[in-house]
Amino acid sequence: MTPTPAQTPATALSPYLSLRQAVRPAIVTYTVLASEQERAGALADEAGQLLEATRDLLQAAGLVHLLSPDPGAEIPGNDRGDRQARLLAAYADAGILWAKVVGHSIALADGLLGQARWHDVLRLADFLDNAGETAVAESLRERANDAIRGEYYARISCIHDKMSKDETAAAIDTLRSLPKEFPERKLEIALRLRPLGASLKNITRLDRQSRNTVESAMSSLPDSADYYLAVLSDIFYSFAN
Repeated sequence: MTPTPAQTPATALSPYLSLRQAVRPAIVTYTVLASEQERAGALADEAGQLLEATRDLLQAAGLVHLLSPDPGAEIPGNDRGDRQARLLAAYADAGILWAKVVGHSIALADGLLGQARWHDVLRLADFLDNAGETAVAESLRERANDAIRGEYYARISCIHDKMSKDETAAAIDTLRSLPKEFPERKLEIALRLRPLGASLKNITRLDRQSRNTVESAMSSLPDSADYYLAVLSDIFYSFAN
């Protein structure tokens, strides 16, 4: 059974949205404004509009709370009709303003993607997901993941088993710079350890122990990818210099 306004928590904006959930997009927004304070661009403008919409939402939510009777209490007969109408209007305002907050969150994500700030977009997606906006959150995650792939995939796809010394160094730097948000990051690194190891054996004179370590790295599983990438990096720079 859907709870009545009198039964919902004091922090509720509606039967499905809490105060804590409503302000979470503003957390990312303040992060953006802190980094944009030296330049007044479109991203800062959108962040400001999101904060304004959040403030209006909280005002409407406050009115809902003030107009909601305490559990078990009755509204005086003379005030009942007017107060109920104002309460319904306040709920409607809160719903419309939440839609505005979500819309500005999407617009803010557009700007963040343009600046390659994928982590902030994914944080925004998580906040919206927790507030019940699953479809919007999934759309933002998909766009962020596509942007991350587009930034790095062309470079990691160039890794092959007959690279020069400079190409091997570039490959190591590229793999080590993959952000943690990169889709299937460990698997992608593990797949490139084999051609990376083959190139390393071709361009360096490895001792037996190092050669065995490189061969272990070339057959490693994704869970060990970061470890063996660091090992190959150490071997490369110790023998190639």
